[in-house]
Amino acid sequence: WPYAIDADEAPPLDADRLILWLARRQWRTILGGVLFGVPWMLSIALVPAAIGKAIDGLVARDQQALFLWSAAIMGLGLLSAVTTNGRHWFAVRNWLIASFRTAVVTERAVRRAGPALTRRMPAGEVVTSFASDFWRMGNTFDVTARLQDDGGEILVLFLAAENLQTLYERQAGVDHDRELPREHGKV
Repeated sequence: WPYAIDADEAPPLDADRLILWLARRQWRTILGGVLFGVPWMLSIALVPAAIGKAIDGLVARDQQALFLWSAAIMGLGLLSAVTTNGRHWFAVRNWLIASFRTAVVTERAVRRAGPALTRRMPAGEVVTSFASDFWRMGNTFDVTARLQDDGGEILVLFLAAENLQTLYERQAGVDHDRELPREHGKV
């Protein structure tokens, strides 16, 4: 059973350490999510740039550039389709493992506390806390692949800066490929 914990294993009582303890036990699925998540996010982030380049090829009546960038858009779409399935599979697996291991750890703690626990808080509150905690812990590990997608976010910022630079150069009348026509001193 992949969610099992050895009977003699004592997980940490601190929440932060518990998250790290769980992560060490499922590092393979976290890594799998990252390996699918990063290309997934990059393929999505690169589409606007590829569309821009395809439009530039269309405006310049450059069929080779238009076909090249159209193929790039299709390739990015295919990459996104393939990697999104893998990323989602690992995200669900991470959620399940973290949730059920947290449930096992919590159940053991409740059993150890025994009737003393229900003397301190009502049984309904114990059950509600249990259900809420294991759900939240699963959500924490579900998003690990998406949290590792900072490469895509950095790429989006880079492409935005590049596009702003290109826009500024065109407004200033500077075009590295060809001279733009000017009317009354404006582009």
